[in-house]
Amino acid sequence: MKPSGDLPVIVRLLWETHEELLPARAIKPPTPPYNHHELIVWLRVEDVFRTIPRRPPMRW
Repeated sequence: MKPSGDLPVIVRLLWETHEELLPARAIKPPTPPYNHHELIVWLRVEDVFRTIPRRPPMRW
């Protein structure tokens, strides 16, 4: 399997009150020294998308 490198992705963050989709970058695990101006987090594969995820139609 190839390393992910530096890919544009959309990440899903699930808060107590709502769900949020944000643009992000999938990168290889960084090696020291880290860039202290970036937030680096590990996410589940299910929460990282290459395109906006489809949702079932909302019923009003």
